[in-house]
Amino acid sequence: MNNNYGTGAKYLTQRDTNAPSLDSVFSQFGQSSQRTDCPQWIEPYSILPCTDPATCSNAIPYSDGTLKPWTPHPGIESAPPVIYINELLDIYTRPLPGHADTGKKVTRKFITNADVSQYMNERKQAAALYYQTQKK
Repeated sequence: MNNNYGTGAKYLTQRDTNAPSLDSVFSQFGQSSQRTDCPQWIEPYSILPCTDPATCSNAIPYSDGTLKPWTPHPGIESAPPVIYINELLDIYTRPLPGHADTGKKVTRKFITNADVSQYMNERKQAAALYYQTQKK
């Protein structure tokens, strides 16, 4: 690929250096070379094809290519959380120190998104307090 584009970039790892050429991939799919007719930009969808039941919205955040805050639906706090919320909380909160749940699987039942938010704030505050006491 470096030869095709004249970049002269070095390989990042020995694995890259020893990797086979991509030329065989082109022939595998009936091409003699890499395509050059692909568009540089494909317009993204601005809305979902249906309304998300959790947010009551069909908006896609950042779909217009600009970074602007997404404003959740006003009723989002009273809506039930996604069914896999405990798995997400396990990933993001288990390592946080200073709480009775630290290092444990999250087993609480959350009725609303407000419950989840309250639990997250509780975990973040416990971690902040833990770190604060470790500095002294």
